[in-house]
Amino acid sequence: AGLLTWHRAPGTPPPDRRAAIASALVDLALQPGVRYRAAAGGSAWTERQTTASGASLGNAVYDGAPVTTMAVGGTTYVRLPGSTPNSADGPDGPDDSDGTGTGAGSDLAGQWVAGATRDTDSPDAPEAGQSPSVFANLLLKALADSATTLSDEDTAPAAAGGVPALSAHTPQGVLYVSKARPHRLLAFVPRATGSPATGGPATGGPASGGPATGGSASSGPATG
Repeated sequence: AGLLTWHRAPGTPPPDRRAAIASALVDLALQPGVRYRAAAGGSAWTERQTTASGASLGNAVYDGAPVTTMAVGGTTYVRLPGSTPNSADGPDGPDDSDGTGTGAGSDLAGQWVAGATRDTDSPDAPEAGQSPSVFANLLLKALADSATTLSDEDTAPAAAGGVPALSAHTPQGVLYVSKARPHRLLAFVPRATGSPATGGPATGGPASGGPATGGSASSGPATG
């Protein structure tokens, strides 16, 4: 009996894991929705789900109070809480003629208010709120960038939300894809945040950490 061992020849590059990461992004592009989740300070989170058509529905924190948000056609709408924050209508404010704090601000309680509008026609970077196909294609573009480096799972194992992962450091941020097949996007951490992140399916899944974008809305652990 004998023992057969095999070693990679010196100078042989490690296997390119780009294909595994790309397959996860292709899967994401075909999903009916994607979930985005991010820390909003303290223990608060903002979360939204964006459909294939680009419409979003989620929640956020406004002046310390939870609010519902909706984005359609590039415009974000916010449904103010039943009792508006003091900053929306404080005593002696311009709309508070009697000093009681019951001016225009209180009239908006429970109402939808139009907020920021942005151009969604030609995005140049992956960010929260994009449809699955737009988000995935921008991540594929970042993955193909010559400056992108891939993780070496032997020397620097990665994980997102406790799930073993492959990672790619792109000019736009860091991608985490499940190591096991079928490969799925676990998280994308935009470079500007520099914080740990996880995303997840809209139907549930592990989620913890800081600012995040990405996550399939219908399959496996997957910011956003």
